[in-house]
Formats: sequence, C-alpha cells, structure tokens
Amino acid sequence: VDVLVIANCVALENEIFLEHVLYNNSSLLRQLGLDLEQVAAGMVKSPPAGWPRDAGTWQALRSAARPGRPISQSSPVSGFDPDRFARETMDGLWNRKDYDVLAAKYSPSFAFRGPTDRSFAGAGPYTAMLTALLAPFPDLDLQVDEVYWMGNDEEGYLTSERWSATGTHLGPGLYGEPSGCQVQIWGISQHRIVNGVIVSEWMLFNELDLMMQIAAARR
Repeated sequence: VDVLVIANCVALENEIFLEHVLYNNSSLLRQLGLDLEQVAAGMVKSPPAGWPRDAGTWQALRSAARPGRPISQSSPVSGFDPDRFARETMDGLWNRKDYDVLAAKYSPSFAFRGPTDRSFAGAGPYTAMLTALLAPFPDLDLQVDEVYWMGNDEEGYLTSERWSATGTHLGPGLYGEPSGCQVQIWGISQHRIVNGVIVSEWMLFNELDLMMQIAAARR
C-alpha cells in the first residue's frame, strides 16, 4: 500500500508539544479492496473512542495554536506574504468558489496529491474535484486555523495550512442523497510556491470520518 500522511508539529526548544496529523485512510481501505460506504456504516455501529466529537472537542481542535489574529494582520510584511497568500487562496477557492484563483495563484501544470487516491495535474481536474466536494454542502464555511511556512523569495516557499469547515449535507452527489447532516471537516494543505505561484499541492481531510457522520445521520 501507498499511504499519504501529513503532520503539523509545533515545537518549542526542540520538543513537540502539539501535533495534528491526517492519514489517507480512505485510500488505504480502497487499496485493501474494501468499500468505503460499507466501512463507514460499519464503524458507526461500533465507533472508536471519542467519536462523534462533541462541540467542545470540535472547537478545541479548531482553536489549538490558532493565533488571535492572522500573522499577516498582526505583523504585516512588504512583498510576498505567505500567510496572506495562503488565506486568500483557500478563501477564494473554498468559500467564494472563485476558480479564477487557480489561474492567478497556481502554475498551469501544478501537481496535486490528495485524499482517496486523487492525484492529477492542472486546473481542470482541480476544479472538477472541488466542484464535486462542495456541491453536497452549499453552505460550507471554511476557516484557515493556522499557516506555517519556510523559505524565501529566491528559493521559494513551503507552506502548511491547517483548516476546518462546517456545513450541511443538502445536495446529492459524491456522498449520496442529502441526509441533512451537519458535518465537521478538517484538513491540512501543503504547498510549494515558486515565483509567487503554487507548483505543488498536497491535501488531506477527514473524508472517511465525514462519511461516518453522514452514515450516522441515516441510521
């Protein structure tokens, strides 16, 4: 099996004190020949400890290490600002559904690798992916919880964005007929940026968990 894992680790004095990690579990299960909808429905019958998350746990996840104000506001910089760039890009694509952002902030042949075996290059497949993901949740609201980065204008930047979203399963499509379920989605996106545009993106979100939430609403 080939399983993508993304982890955001926050360290102080060479010791990690907070970690957010996502495994591409849905891809792993498919590689093992299992049906995701059946697995999700089965897991709801005997859920893991701590599932479903209560409101307090969900808010703690969203606020962990989140700055009171985005760094691009509290400590603005002249020139290219990775924090502002990341927040504007994700807000444009996920909340405003402005796919012109892809032409403005991505290279034409950027590479993407994401959840459940999604792997492609270029704006066309990316637009199709986002359209399919967002259509079932017309009221989805995404917030960027944290932005980390390293690099410089000459060598380029590596960024990592931890994000979370809420929405209502009101539309048909990728996850079946509407269930009316209020969903919690959280993810991590990472980007390689060269000359002010994204040339590579890795993204994971809790897709299997999302399917479990919908399966639970149908019981």
